[in-house]
Amino acid sequence: MVKSVKFIVSAIIIVGLYSCSIGTKKTQLNKKNKPLWLSSPNELCEKELNLCAVGEGDNYKSSDADAYTSLASYFSVKINSQLNIKHTELTSGDFVEIQEIATNELEKQVDTILETAQITNKFNDGSRYYSLVKLDKIKLSKLLDSRIDELDKKIFYFYGLNNKLYVKKIYALFQERTNLNEHKILVDGKSKKINFSLEQVETIKQSSENRKIKLKFSGEISRVLKQKIQELFEQLGYQVTNDGTASYVIAVNLKVNELYLNVRAFKKYELILNLVSKDNDQKRLGSVLVSLIDTGRNKLTVLSKSREALIEKIENKITQLNLN
Repeated sequence: MVKSVKFIVSAIIIVGLYSCSIGTKKTQLNKKNKPLWLSSPNELCEKELNLCAVGEGDNYKSSDADAYTSLASYFSVKINSQLNIKHTELTSGDFVEIQEIATNELEKQVDTILETAQITNKFNDGSRYYSLVKLDKIKLSKLLDSRIDELDKKIFYFYGLNNKLYVKKIYALFQERTNLNEHKILVDGKSKKINFSLEQVETIKQSSENRKIKLKFSGEISRVLKQKIQELFEQLGYQVTNDGTASYVIAVNLKVNELYLNVRAFKKYELILNLVSKDNDQKRLGSVLVSLIDTGRNKLTVLSKSREALIEKIENKITQLNLN
């Protein structure tokens, strides 16, 4: 996540360079002729409305980065290693995988949170540089509300499928939701409740004994996208194999069409990803078709920035493969 924080800071610096006299209000100084916000950032920030953090460095770039890192510490990712999991079919390896999935998703959420923050004040005492970063609590509360609602929909969706195949997915989503809810409590003091408990997962009865699948890729699918698609199926409980023991074969094809765009130095592409599932007798079982349109400097850039969106679209339609 540290790399992501650095990237976010760099992007914000590129968008708009701040001078050392940021802020329209007159800066209040202490007896040492330093801004009061250096020692009491929340006083300037109005802590009821904002979260603030101070960074220090050899230049403004490093003090900005340090400020964002300090702010990120408010939203540290805490995954409960002692999950209240009673599902008899899950192994200790499954528990580790659940924690890894939830951690990765939460780190993405923290990066999104940091993107909403702004450097509002800067100070140079002649030898060291200081930056104050501010995060609007009202806007952040609304963002967290929206993200938690999305997770709730996914939890109930996969639970409603009543299939043990999705047990790990439900646990990972619930872990992610729990952590985001803790962030929300930090921001506005309010907990967002859900009418669901992990004990309900134990009531899932339907099971798929044949969990082995074979993936056959074609078209303009990159190595990274292949890996992401394989990881998606593994997270849902499938075992991906290349031998003849697979119960299902899933053909995955990506077609990329260049579209007209009247903007110099940028190109526009339509990505069409098609998945078709068959059994051992080559009988077609189902299919998933997802597409999106995006722009970038070249095809490689568009393919790279579109990976996560494509994976999410597949996940939302994956039951259409009729693998159960």
